[in-house]
Amino acid sequence: MIPLKRCKPVMVFGYQISLDGLAETHNLTRVGLDGNNTFDHILSNLKTIRDNVKLNTFSIVTRTNVTRQIYDGLEQYFEFFKDEFGKDQRFVCKIHKTGDWGGGAVRSLDNQFCSSIDIVTVLKYAVENSVPVWRTYESQLHWFNKHHIHGTLG
Repeated sequence: MIPLKRCKPVMVFGYQISLDGLAETHNLTRVGLDGNNTFDHILSNLKTIRDNVKLNTFSIVTRTNVTRQIYDGLEQYFEFFKDEFGKDQRFVCKIHKTGDWGGGAVRSLDNQFCSSIDIVTVLKYAVENSVPVWRTYESQLHWFNKHHIHGTLG
């Protein structure tokens, strides 16, 4: 048996949880080990944290991996996110462009990838509609505006 070394405690201040749109799109790709859908379980956990944990020393980033299917429902997702978590500064939404990083699972996403312009459009829509987004997006949007890269959602 290998003896365990004593380690200094580590403080965790940020969490990232994937929430790929509303239940219909999230559950297409986010299936639990038991084969069940995961959206309701994740949402329940997030609401429990929101309602019962009073500490303000951490943040929860919900990472939304955007594919074509998710893109088409983002307006509804953003409204949902604002309604559920918009008044709690610990929760922010992070939009992530899905890409081909290899492996067998990517075949199921054939023709589902969005362009960089699509992602910029999503970010602009979120900011303009007061969706709490990950803070580094402000600098990204500034760069895109400076270079006159624009789009519209819908």
